[in-house]
Amino acid sequence: ALRYVPILLPLEPTETDRELLRCIGLDSYVMIRFLRFGFETQFWSFVAACIVLIPTYYTNDYDGEFYKDETGGFSTTTTTGYFRITINRLENDSPKIWVVWAFAIVYFLAILRRLWVEWVVFVDLREDFLANGDPDATKEDDPESVKQFRNSCVVEYVPRSHRRDKDLFLFYESLFPGQVKRAEMVVNSARLTTLIQERRRYIAEYERINAKQVHEMREYCRLTESLEGEEPGHSSGCIRRKPVEPVAIKIRVGGGKCCSGGSGKGELVEALPYYMSEIRRMNKLVDEEYRKIVRRKE
Repeated sequence: ALRYVPILLPLEPTETDRELLRCIGLDSYVMIRFLRFGFETQFWSFVAACIVLIPTYYTNDYDGEFYKDETGGFSTTTTTGYFRITINRLENDSPKIWVVWAFAIVYFLAILRRLWVEWVVFVDLREDFLANGDPDATKEDDPESVKQFRNSCVVEYVPRSHRRDKDLFLFYESLFPGQVKRAEMVVNSARLTTLIQERRRYIAEYERINAKQVHEMREYCRLTESLEGEEPGHSSGCIRRKPVEPVAIKIRVGGGKCCSGGSGKGELVEALPYYMSEIRRMNKLVDEEYRKIVRRKE
């Protein structure tokens, strides 16, 4: 009978659980088990409380007592309404307090037991994941990639003297002769990332202004074509005026901020040639930083 009370005797993952794990992956499966853990622990404890605690409170013959509160006045313990099924119905020296104490001990022991089983299940699943990988990810991989995944590990806090692929490989080869296939050093590329992000900002500004100029030119052409055969210009109330041919958009540079075009300070230059020159400059800086990283790894 205890087999059907998960809080007392938790079950190992069934075939249905393992199929669910295969379909949704380890992360989602562990989250579902966590939610199920919360439901089972609270639901069964609520059932036990309805059988044990609530009748204990409700049947106790105690209507509260007067006591002196912090303000110096007198108050009484509320034991009516909802409080008839709470611990307020037990006086301080009631022998039924032992029922509440025993229930709490059993409850916490059951929770600890349930946590322990969840930990055992998770450890098994985690070891299987580390050994075999994600089933969905390994289905499309070749056997060599799966083998590399199962035999790779991450090493941190590598000393400066070994922060090259060759040095790192020779070090581990000396520890495990003939067992190390490859060692790669992951280099901190924060500066390269910053340069790439700055280049992206220049590219975004270039594309924005270019799109704006193309739109203005097409609008000018549309208005000009609509006036063919008529007197040049178009009506605006009683005034007829010609469409204004758009000019190159200009921005002020030298204000101290990247991609700043709205500042009132700095030199006024055409936007597109300026951004193109900045993109080319950033391309050179990105290439130089990338070559530095490659030389550092060699």
